Amino acid sequence: MIPLIGFFTDYAKNLENNLWHLGTAATPPATLYLGLGTGDPLRSGAPAELSAATNAGYARVAAPAASWGTSTGGLVTNAATITLGPNSGSSPWQTAYCLFATDAATGGNVIWICRLAPDTSGMGQTLAVGKKLSFAPGAISIQK
Repeated sequence: MIPLIGFFTDYAKNLENNLWHLGTAATPPATLYLGLGTGDPLRSGAPAELSAATNAGYARVAAPAASWGTSTGGLVTNAATITLGPNSGSSPWQTAYCLFATDAATGGNVIWICRLAPDTSGMGQTLAVGKKLSFAPGAISIQK
């Protein structure tokens, strides 16, 4: 799979600006939760998320601190394999166009977003029945 290059959302940048310029402390979440979005990634936040009700087996996955390497040169990458799925339904999942991280298992604030590399159809990623979407260590890179 092609490595993903992501960016921080306005929410995350506002937290950082408030820290450095106003001295407003922010408490980082103990765990990030990764999910899939059905539209183009936006700095203002994630597009609509895949629905667990219509995409059997879909749920955000926990990515605690141990899932990530140390940031170097403004870049952090995943240090562990991160897997969404498998598709446990009887039809393919809705096409996903981005991967995003939030500070909650449901709802929450979007921290960063990556555009997904297209599958063989030239679109986003569509998981066939029984398939999962996995990101090997180093496959996700978030640039500051």
